[in-house]
Amino acid sequence: MKDQLRILIVDDDPKLRKTLSDILERKGYKPITVATGKEALNKVREEGPALALIDLKLGDMSGLEVITEIKKCSPGTESIVLTGHASKESAIEAVNVGAYSYVQKPCDMDQLLLTIQRAIEKREAEENLRESEERYRTTFESTGTATVIVEEDTTISLANMEFMKLCGYSREEVEGKKCWTEFVVKEDLEGMKEYHRLRRTAEGGAPGSYEFRFTDRHGNVRDIFLTATLIPGTKKTVASLLDITERKLLEAQLQHTRKMEAVGTLAGGMAHEFNNLMTAVLSYSSFLLTDLGEDDPMRKDVEEIKSAGKRASSLVKHLLAFSRKQVLQP
Repeated sequence: MKDQLRILIVDDDPKLRKTLSDILERKGYKPITVATGKEALNKVREEGPALALIDLKLGDMSGLEVITEIKKCSPGTESIVLTGHASKESAIEAVNVGAYSYVQKPCDMDQLLLTIQRAIEKREAEENLRESEERYRTTFESTGTATVIVEEDTTISLANMEFMKLCGYSREEVEGKKCWTEFVVKEDLEGMKEYHRLRRTAEGGAPGSYEFRFTDRHGNVRDIFLTATLIPGTKKTVASLLDITERKLLEAQLQHTRKMEAVGTLAGGMAHEFNNLMTAVLSYSSFLLTDLGEDDPMRKDVEEIKSAGKRASSLVKHLLAFSRKQVLQP
């Protein structure tokens, strides 16, 4: 890594610049030397060095001004102040404007090299962390499922775009500002709060997955299948939310269809049995009418029986049609 690391030396003393340059070069670094603050800023913009060694007293501008400008144009460049006028106040001021540390002149080379090494290690650690966060954010955003990271106090600290689509808010309105409890219908809230508590205690007992009802910013309610787990070594939870509203509707429709099929089967069986009975009623009433005279006092009663039988037979046909899911024609 050292042969790839450029170190900018900013000092108006040519002898010190040469000495530092030779030492750093022997240590495997690539030194760049300039005498003024203006030259330093130009080199930073052109080459983006890993580190800058900056004299606190320069001819054209102060070392503190140079550090401030470097932080603006190249945030990844670390700075170490070189000063022959060290004081607690100047050291604190240098650190406050962004310097990693300071070394007093005349420089103790062992101390300077150790400080350089630690500053570069800090820079590399920050770069690795930044890259890791970028990779995690990419993965987080590409899951295809609404996903959030929740703090122990229930605040949503991170949310992906799928969650924004689900809740109806923007990222700026959610991250660090909204709690997950705001998105749960009242009837489901207490149980979920208990799960949240149990997940962070030695008791355990919180299910890893369960269903609940989610409400968005407009009050629309969705059925959600939630999977939640603690991030190892933290009290944070990562949770994915799968919208199962359509699936629940299809399940309800399927259950209704099955119930209707069962009713149809029952109605069909009853209709067949009832049809047999009505066939007998209609047949025997017809036989009786054949034997009875027009003036027979019982004829009217038998005709009523036959008429009722016909109406019952019509009802049976309707039941059979229902059981077969047929459309009746008037």
